Amino acid sequence: MGKQICAILILCSTVISITAVHGIAEDPISVEKWFDNLTNSKQKVTKLEFYFQDMRGGKNPTSIQVA
Repeated sequence: MGKQICAILILCSTVISITAVHGIAEDPISVEKWFDNLTNSKQKVTKLEFYFQDMRGGKNPTSIQVA
């Protein structure tokens, strides 16, 4: 009897959690609306900088001219 109740509880909690997760909208407009409704949050900006150094000649070239 105890194993059946445990199995039923696990099944019910799985079904409830799956429906809750699939009900979340993930499109950018919905995310912006959700973020605007947060009261104590500020939007954070991350700036990424990429550096690329190439050597087209010399002993160990790191790139080649294609066209």
